[in-house]
Amino acid sequence: MYFPIGWPKILQSVGATSGRPVKILRHRTRDLVVEVRENSLAFWHARLCILVASYSRSAECIEKHGTNTNAALKQDGSAVVIATSKGYLLFLRVLYEGPSSSGPSLAYFTREHGIVLQRTSSSECSEGTEMECVTLKYFNETAVVGGVQSLFCLGTQLVVATGYGVLHRLNWEGKFDVSLAIVLSQVPLANDLLPESRGQPLGEVEVKPKDVVYSPEMHGISLVLNDGRGVFISAKSAKYEPQSLQGVVMKDLSNAVCTAVNPRYRLLAFGKENGAVDVFGVDDTTGAWSLSHTLQFTRQQFPETGVRLGAVQCMEWSFGDRMVIAVSWRNGGLSLWSVFGALLLCSLGDQPGTPSPLNPHCTILESMCWSSDGYHLWMLPTEASWLKSRDSEGDLQPVFAGGSKRSSLSGTETDSSARSSQGEEPTKRRLGSAGSHRNGFQGDGKATVMVMRFLKNSIVNNPITANHEHLFLQGSDRLYLNTSKTVVARGNYGVGSAGPPPTNGMVSSPQWKVVQLPSSYLVLNWPVKYAAVNSSGTHVAVSGKAGFALYSGFKGKWKLFGNELQEQSLVCRGGLLWFREVVVFPCRVQEKYEEVRFYSLHSNLDNSQLLHTLKLTSPIVKLNLLGNHLLLGSRDCHMSIYSLNTTVVPSKGLVLSVSKLHELSLAQSLPHPWATSLIAMVPSTIRTEPGVSKESPRPIESVMLNVSGKLLMLQQDLPNPYAEQQEEWLFSFPVCLATSVEAMWTPPLPSRPHPPEEHLMESLWLACGATGIKVWLPLFPRDECHPSFLSKRIMLTLPVAVYPQAVLFHDAVLFGLSHETAFTDALSSSKHSFPFAIVERTTHIFLHHILRQLLRRNLGSHALQIARSCSHLPYFAHVLELMLHEVLEEEAPGAMPVPDALLPRVVEFIKQFPEFLETVGSCARKTEVALWQYLFAAVGNPRDLFELCISDDRLKTAATYLIIIQNLETATVSRQLATRLLDAALDNSQWELCKDLVRFLRAIGPCENVETPLHGGHHTPATPLKTPLAPPTSTPTTAVPPSPQAPDLDRSAMSVTRDHLSSGSTSSVVSFSGEYRDASGRVIRRPQFVMEVDSKEEYFMELILSRHARKLLMARCLRDLGRFAAHLDFNLQGWMGRERLRAARIDDFVATLRELHKQFQWPFPSGSYTASRASEESYRETQKDAKRIEHDNLSPGAESKSEATPLATPTFSPDPDSIPDSDTASVSSIKRSKRPPDLDLSPGKISTVLAPKKLQGLAVDAKGQGVEVGAQLEQSSQGDFDPTRSSTPTKHSGSISERVSLVNKNPSSVDLQVDASSLGDILEETDWDLGTDVSMATTPVGTRGPAQAEKEIRYFIEVALEASCMEWSVVLGLLLLDMSVVSRTMECARRQGGVDRSLLASIMQGIEDVYAWAESECPGYLKFLEALHPYMEQLKTLSQISPKTPVAPASEEPDQGVFLEDDSSGHSPPETAASPSTEDQNASVCTIS
Repeated sequence: MYFPIGWPKILQSVGATSGRPVKILRHRTRDLVVEVRENSLAFWHARLCILVASYSRSAECIEKHGTNTNAALKQDGSAVVIATSKGYLLFLRVLYEGPSSSGPSLAYFTREHGIVLQRTSSSECSEGTEMECVTLKYFNETAVVGGVQSLFCLGTQLVVATGYGVLHRLNWEGKFDVSLAIVLSQVPLANDLLPESRGQPLGEVEVKPKDVVYSPEMHGISLVLNDGRGVFISAKSAKYEPQSLQGVVMKDLSNAVCTAVNPRYRLLAFGKENGAVDVFGVDDTTGAWSLSHTLQFTRQQFPETGVRLGAVQCMEWSFGDRMVIAVSWRNGGLSLWSVFGALLLCSLGDQPGTPSPLNPHCTILESMCWSSDGYHLWMLPTEASWLKSRDSEGDLQPVFAGGSKRSSLSGTETDSSARSSQGEEPTKRRLGSAGSHRNGFQGDGKATVMVMRFLKNSIVNNPITANHEHLFLQGSDRLYLNTSKTVVARGNYGVGSAGPPPTNGMVSSPQWKVVQLPSSYLVLNWPVKYAAVNSSGTHVAVSGKAGFALYSGFKGKWKLFGNELQEQSLVCRGGLLWFREVVVFPCRVQEKYEEVRFYSLHSNLDNSQLLHTLKLTSPIVKLNLLGNHLLLGSRDCHMSIYSLNTTVVPSKGLVLSVSKLHELSLAQSLPHPWATSLIAMVPSTIRTEPGVSKESPRPIESVMLNVSGKLLMLQQDLPNPYAEQQEEWLFSFPVCLATSVEAMWTPPLPSRPHPPEEHLMESLWLACGATGIKVWLPLFPRDECHPSFLSKRIMLTLPVAVYPQAVLFHDAVLFGLSHETAFTDALSSSKHSFPFAIVERTTHIFLHHILRQLLRRNLGSHALQIARSCSHLPYFAHVLELMLHEVLEEEAPGAMPVPDALLPRVVEFIKQFPEFLETVGSCARKTEVALWQYLFAAVGNPRDLFELCISDDRLKTAATYLIIIQNLETATVSRQLATRLLDAALDNSQWELCKDLVRFLRAIGPCENVETPLHGGHHTPATPLKTPLAPPTSTPTTAVPPSPQAPDLDRSAMSVTRDHLSSGSTSSVVSFSGEYRDASGRVIRRPQFVMEVDSKEEYFMELILSRHARKLLMARCLRDLGRFAAHLDFNLQGWMGRERLRAARIDDFVATLRELHKQFQWPFPSGSYTASRASEESYRETQKDAKRIEHDNLSPGAESKSEATPLATPTFSPDPDSIPDSDTASVSSIKRSKRPPDLDLSPGKISTVLAPKKLQGLAVDAKGQGVEVGAQLEQSSQGDFDPTRSSTPTKHSGSISERVSLVNKNPSSVDLQVDASSLGDILEETDWDLGTDVSMATTPVGTRGPAQAEKEIRYFIEVALEASCMEWSVVLGLLLLDMSVVSRTMECARRQGGVDRSLLASIMQGIEDVYAWAESECPGYLKFLEALHPYMEQLKTLSQISPKTPVAPASEEPDQGVFLEDDSSGHSPPETAASPSTEDQNASVCTIS
């Protein structure tokens, strides 16, 4: 409807007018507004907000006749009459003279957004219509006996209501017509106009009118009597003779103070003493007036409004459309209501519908009126309001310039001497300020006028179907667009949305596109009257006083008439619309002919470019379009239907054909002519019997007529199967479907015969003011034997707290508009405290209201049909949740049981959809805990719902119920269910949920410290996931992880000291012992040990996480293990260190290697080798990282270089599918030994490609360069390769060339050999790593996988090396073909001083198995495996000196032996650990910090 925008504009007339404000009037024929004060009168220009003329009375005149109390303007605007306090009528003649070049140059100041500009009337006229000179001249006065209570115009006469209860009629010369005087006490009054209801006059009772309003359209007078009663007096004769009058009294109205008439909707509004407004409607058959609705704030909106506001001060219906009414009160405040009672604006608080205290600085309005354009509300603040206000930024002082054309400011005296005695110039014209967009702009002694600007919905003036499909506002000089094409492109409704995206782009487009009309069009045609948007929302047609203009949303340009004479000769009638690329423009041509013209979008706007012209005999009132059928409603109550078709002819271009199909007269069907009462005429495909004409649909099934708020339906008759000739376009008699209808929305033409939203696509939507939104919904029969007596449709009322602006039938949403208000602190010192208003679009889902209403009426089967047809919507689950939440909030708080509870039916309804569990859980989480008992009494036990979620793998939903159970059950139950859910989430790799569950388990434990990490806060390599991994540490931390097959701890056979765990102490020593059976049935004994834990809950979490980590590692799921550790802050390095002899063992190297290739998408190696450029870049990055590490190690307090420094590792890809496909990567996070700086691995220094059979190894020459050696190494004596020459001495004895190593499977086949026993010395003494050089120079072609995968593998290599998991480090080194990894593994084995013999044997056996597999299936591995022969020799040497039992390194606590009892990896435990003695068990006790 109407929406305010910005702040009201404040206008000041300094010195031109003075005194207390009395009234403000609208000029009927010109853009002028008349301001009346007790001592003066002023004329304002409505568009420019300029004071164009003023009249000030002299002191002698005021003393003689009294001050001004009322005023009236003649209908043609040629005269104005002023009523005084002493019973006089002063007549002034208003003269309008055209502008002249010798006229005055009148200057004034205007303040716009804080900038003061000086302008003149001549410059203003150059930008707009040439302003007329207005002259006011006094010409007569008349005394009225009894005083003047009210006055109004009745045709060419003036009617004056006196204090004696008489309505005198006189002409504008001041002469009374006594024969036509109306005595109110003699007018018969009745309750209706039926012949049998004979009215009785009041007789001797004293009757005085308080307020009188005349309506020429209704041919009646609305009065408020002195006793508070409301009366409407109508006449049977056109002359309004006293003997033909008949009065009807308003029922149950006793305290009225003022009245207003709405002829378009045939309503009477009466303001009352308590601040409410009663609106009465007339019964066309009896003539009785009954209460339609009441405009009053509820207690929820604004408490104590009746006491605080006072009586109604003034009311005013909007001009032209009569769609809204503005109401103000004696104690201040302004509100705006729709015609049938919907609250649109209120200045008392922030938002309508929200509890808010009354603003203590409400502006008190004496009078107000709507300007002729219908977009501005002019308000006159009272003296109590404007005298106390002052502008903090200074006053605007207007500047006056004299001229020959001036308005007369004379008083009642006519001689110039008398005028001079008044102290004012007899001919002086003043221009006031154009105002500013601020509140409180007022100084002492300055008269103030306020102007509030509004926006309208386009359906107010032009209710066509295309405008109903788009959100489209119009102002007096601009447009606000929010359509599907011009604002934003179509896109997905949202991330993660299910189902297809919405069909309209407005769903995801809350922004407005403001389009300013061109000034060249506004000069002569301001304001905008009609606007229409095409069906796609890309073009807009706008019409003002004359002609029209076209706007293209794609180009952002306007198209105007080239000939202004042609434009001014066309005046739009009834609206305009689009038919494809054609503008349908009904108009009055040269004030003589009525036509409908058709203009092409692609042609110039010119009469010579017309596509077609349709001649009419009567003016158009309304028009509309459905498909290619045009409906025209004329003033003579005829409705015509035309068919439109367009074709493209190569020689002529676009050709339009128009043919008349039918014409129907509705004069006998309507209660009164629709010239002023026809609100909308909408063709549709809706029938009272839905689905009857599905097989043979017709273009128009019915026509909806909104006549004065009553919705009438004209339906086409069904074809007669027995008739030989079928007559088309036979409409039945109009049927009234609803009353109090302000707007309606009909569905568009379906794109397919049977759309899925069949119910919504045949529904009718009505906006009914305070009643809400009504939906006329079809009820399709469920079977063929549907009873005929049951209704086929139902009218539902939806309590939507927003005024609808557009309905999207396919998406089941409606759009509304709200004005967001903002009060500032600067307004606290001002009485003009209107808020700053911003129009915002709101989106509302209505489907849950429809389903709820159907369920309440026991129409569950129809509700189920509608819900299933809309189940594809992305917000369908939210619809079910809203319905459940609203019913629960209404029924649960009641102390007494609900007789006919709706909640059980709603629950059974939601159970029909798979979103049931999510809906209940989400609703409970958003509801108060006090309502849960009522909710779960209907839906079931939350533990049962939790079990359903677990069984259906709805783990996130199960987490929702877990939080609910926490508030209903004990902590023990919550921990048990959370443990189960954590196990399930770990199995499903839902890491974020696992992280939340770990936090939940910590929160419900005795410690209550949610943020405490699960492990120690050591530095750790960065994980490839977004969350960092737990820091690596060589010290095991918490408890012994059991086997994956171990039962739950509460049911296990382990003997746990329950006294300590149940005591709730934060730290206790716990003893564990016992035995369990693995999957094969073998009994596994646990040696007794003691560990220090924070709490039982902490141990539970450690147990679960360690068990799942063991499960992933044994299944070779390395990537899942990395994500698991990253999300849950799991100390992967410490855990693998404890599991290095159990779960971290590898029993099948070949299967593990093949699985890693598949898991990391790493290609198998080929047979060719080349120097990889990526390896060279990786080496450069490694050198930078090595320098940084060296700098850190050399810093005070740093660890020795022999210690493994934790490095930052890459980030794990959260999904294997998301790994980027890249052949090169720079690995900058691997710790390597420094290598000689002169080692050149560029492609020019090393042979690019060698045959696999010729390659026997690689060596480093005396210059530090990598050299390929093979069968040709015998040529070294000829100078090609001399390893004995040394040019780079080192700090060690001898040169590097003397210690060069040749990696070869058969060292005896070459001259240069390095025995395996000296490899450890070389690694210890040299500053560079041989394995690094080999790996850098021997990267097979095509063997590099994605960069992300390489980062992850490098990370696991670091973790495995730090945890002494040598088998895994060797396998990962094989995967990358990186000799440095094998070298570092050997170095790790040597530094430990002794490694388990079985571990070394497993590594050697695994390499041999891989070699055997490579010979048969993957020969690309052979050359690299042959290069590992020296390391195999070293492994044999180390295995000879290694003990049979594990030896703990010096940096670790001697606690690893306690983990040997859990051999869940399938390896046979060492003999010493298989059956420990009692003494060994006692000696195995350790304490973990």
